Amino acid sequence: MTDRIFRYTLPVDDRWHEFTIGQIHHVAYVSPNEVEFWADWSDEWVNVQPSYLRVVGTGQDITEIAWAHVGTCISPDRRLVWHVIEMFDEKS
Repeated sequence: MTDRIFRYTLPVDDRWHEFTIGQIHHVAYVSPNEVEFWADWSDEWVNVQPSYLRVVGTGQDITEIAWAHVGTCISPDRRLVWHVIEMFDEKS
């Protein structure tokens, strides 16, 4: 088994994005249009349930689905604060 930590890019576009990842370790600001995050990955994850991630801004409504906070990043000028959230099944 080979486990690694990889860097991923997540657009700021009000959409859910699918990733096959493990634990997220860090979230970083890249630009007003994207953030990066670092997460575990394994080459043996063939049938692993994907994670669905989205970027939201401070104060933005996110009431349409059950979610959990993953990480926050702030632009260098401190004008933008992005929050990465993960969709989850309310039954789990």
